[in-house]
Amino acid sequence: MLFAPVWNLAPPSTLLGMADDRATHLLGVATTAKIGSHPIHPMLIPFPIALLVSVFLSDLVFWSTGNAFWAEASFWLLGFALLMSVAAALAGFTDFLGNSRVRSINAAWHHMVGNVVAVVLALASFMLRLSAGAAEG
Repeated sequence: MLFAPVWNLAPPSTLLGMADDRATHLLGVATTAKIGSHPIHPMLIPFPIALLVSVFLSDLVFWSTGNAFWAEASFWLLGFALLMSVAAALAGFTDFLGNSRVRSINAAWHHMVGNVVAVVLALASFMLRLSAGAAEG
């Protein structure tokens, strides 16, 4: 075959940076928060990511144009990002606290701490914008 599919280039364990036996250990890790058999956390995480990227982009547009509409848009996008972050965090914490196999993974701890830091920074930004006004904040 001239072109191999991307997923055949490296085993998933190599992409995750872990040994094959560790990757096999992760197979079948059950999620705690789910609807039917569908895990909730992976359904929710794209929303705060997309919203926070949108905040960044609308902040850049406001910075370059000075149009207050973009500052107000950033304020509302940031508010919705925080709401969706809380929803994703609740599902993530449920999975994290409900399964000892998940807690045994170092990357899960890094993921949790990194996301808590990101949400706290977003909350600080939101509070600044709330107290000073969208354009001034």
